Amino acid sequence: MKTFTGDTGSEGDYHELVRYQVDGDTISGPIYHTAPDDLESYKQDAAAHQAIWELFTTIIPAEQRQMVDEYIIFTDGTHDLLAAVEQEEYKPDKWSLEVDIIDAKDRKALAATLLHEFAHLVTLNINQSEPDSYVCAVDYVNPGCGQPNSYVDLFYRRFWVDIFDEWSAINAIQNDDERDQKLEEFYFDHQSQFLTEYATTDTSEDIAESWAYFILVPPPTGDTTASKKIMFFYEFPELAQLRDQITTRLCGYFLDPANP
Repeated sequence: MKTFTGDTGSEGDYHELVRYQVDGDTISGPIYHTAPDDLESYKQDAAAHQAIWELFTTIIPAEQRQMVDEYIIFTDGTHDLLAAVEQEEYKPDKWSLEVDIIDAKDRKALAATLLHEFAHLVTLNINQSEPDSYVCAVDYVNPGCGQPNSYVDLFYRRFWVDIFDEWSAINAIQNDDERDQKLEEFYFDHQSQFLTEYATTDTSEDIAESWAYFILVPPPTGDTTASKKIMFFYEFPELAQLRDQITTRLCGYFLDPANP
């Protein structure tokens, strides 16, 4: 699941620089990849790699990130993809965390993005989601679906059923530019239902965007569907407790003068 900071670049702009193995809070065994000369300093900047990783491990409790076993430093230039998590093909219970070292200089933006990516770990892990579309009555996680009564399945049934057919027809458009234009129109037609335009990507991105708002803003008092998506998470005591943990950790990180 990928989160963008601005206009998306071409796939040819992507350069994986270093891949680390993860063991709890520790990263080790870096594997360095060939990169253009102007990216060599980013590839070799182990201190920066460690600092980014420490932001993630500081704000996310250890027991909540045990499925992350790889940490990847990449770049695609500025203001494109900031971070991503990817479920591993042959180990569906394991995930990689990827961060663009250039865009990561903005620590507040990175923290917000890491919260979004962490939402995918919470809602699409092997105990929550069915990644294979053939088991799904409705393929709404693009591809895939949530297990019965999982967070994402309950979210879909409450907030997406009425608009899914309209969204699905747009998502099926093969031309990227046309699909993006129609999705933008879809967002403006249903703006009170979404917290961001990116949330219209699919149900899994919508729940991740809503989760980030759940962590970062006080409970809303409005009655829009977008506000109800934030309040959705408060219905689960374990998630409300996790929010308290993460907000405390966030405050500790950003109030520490040693952090950028």
